[in-house]
Amino acid sequence: TFFRGAGYRFAGPDDFLEDPEENCVFLSFDDNYQAWYDALDLLDESGVEATFYVNTCAIRERSSATDIGSYYDRLGYDGPRQPLSSAEIRAIADAGHTVGSHTHSHRKLTAMSFDDAVTDIATGKAELEAILGAPVCHFAYPYGMRRHFDERLRSACQSMGFRTIAN
Repeated sequence: TFFRGAGYRFAGPDDFLEDPEENCVFLSFDDNYQAWYDALDLLDESGVEATFYVNTCAIRERSSATDIGSYYDRLGYDGPRQPLSSAEIRAIADAGHTVGSHTHSHRKLTAMSFDDAVTDIATGKAELEAILGAPVCHFAYPYGMRRHFDERLRSACQSMGFRTIAN
């Protein structure tokens, strides 16, 4: 209500960038936590549109307990280790939110070989597209610091069809 009272509206990545003069709030969530699904009712009640940048190495029904544990270890996360399921990812999109890619593995892309980084980005995009049955056009790179992303990776992402790249 604070933002609406100040004349802002919540927007997905395309709408947010459409008019730089409009007062918009871009709310995004990175990684892969089942708690996001639990928050859908609150977002809906509040009329808030959000963007969820999802890693695909930890999908509840597709990933082993070891892979899920390694993923949360990589994040340094010691809370509930319950990732989203494919059905929950679809429900997020069906509720009107944007689902974007956050790579497959959530590794520091510039610490990988260029080819491995591109493969990790492409894998995350392809797996989300298979889950959603729709193109995934938005990307956020892990760790959000410019030193973890470079112009070659930006060009590769644009070639893959990503319209926005967030940090």
